[in-house]
Amino acid sequence: MKLKIYFLALIFPIILLAQEQPEIILLEKFTARQVGQMAIFPGCENVDPSDKAKLTQCMSQKLNEQLGDYLSNFSDKFADDGFSTAYAKVRFVVNKEGKIIEVEALQDSTTSEANRRLGKASEIALVKFASKLPHIHPALLEDDGTPVNLQFDLPVTFKSTGGGLNRMKWKELTLFTLKDEGSTIEIRELRDKPNAYIAYDTTHNKEVKLKEFNSLQEVFSPESYQSKLKPWGERQLMSEKRFGRQHIRIYYSAADQNSFDIFSVENDQEKLRETVSFEELQVSDLYCKVLIRN
Repeated sequence: MKLKIYFLALIFPIILLAQEQPEIILLEKFTARQVGQMAIFPGCENVDPSDKAKLTQCMSQKLNEQLGDYLSNFSDKFADDGFSTAYAKVRFVVNKEGKIIEVEALQDSTTSEANRRLGKASEIALVKFASKLPHIHPALLEDDGTPVNLQFDLPVTFKSTGGGLNRMKWKELTLFTLKDEGSTIEIRELRDKPNAYIAYDTTHNKEVKLKEFNSLQEVFSPESYQSKLKPWGERQLMSEKRFGRQHIRIYYSAADQNSFDIFSVENDQEKLRETVSFEELQVSDLYCKVLIRN
């Protein structure tokens, strides 16, 4: 009995210790709107200290310049993988001591693959060079000038400068891919013949020329392919193509008629890569290869 009591006396404090929860200290943070004076980033000292908007813009510019140097290798890989553009936002805190801490890329389940990659790369880069930055003058409260922790969201943008459509050789460009049960029809534009369009049956990867048209109105007349076109508000497949293991689909965006949704396909599952404008679409070598037929 004594041995049992001794064992319980020994183990009980250990159990209590294990059950104790560590104290969580939340860092009090302020936004630019809540402070009297914005944090002043090195190189922004000549900006009017009362102009928070210009100080915010100056900090963003200086940080993006630094990020550009650290993301040079990422930019090359990003373009090689066929991405044309990406947008990300990185949140961090400039603490009372003028140091950048708590760096985190803002992402959720709807974030595209392109934006996710840029966000993560930017987060890693900012953490790397933050420790090398000179002192940042911290934000101050308006009432008594007390230094405070400032939360800051940094927007980061990447745009490809690839050659794209204008530098490529092509004869036909796929504008629409019309699918229904058992058939696939591509509507292509001819480069060397203005206002000329051809319909091809590409079912089972076999290409059969069906008919030539003098306008898209003819293509989608009731007598032709109007019934195969997706209704307004639904995404319409523009083109798709396989490159070895890589399978890319380009859709006209259902949300914005001037945008295109780019998907990677793996095991018949689509994953959004990015959403681009027409200008961005035509400068991406990879996406142009999906559209071009020679």
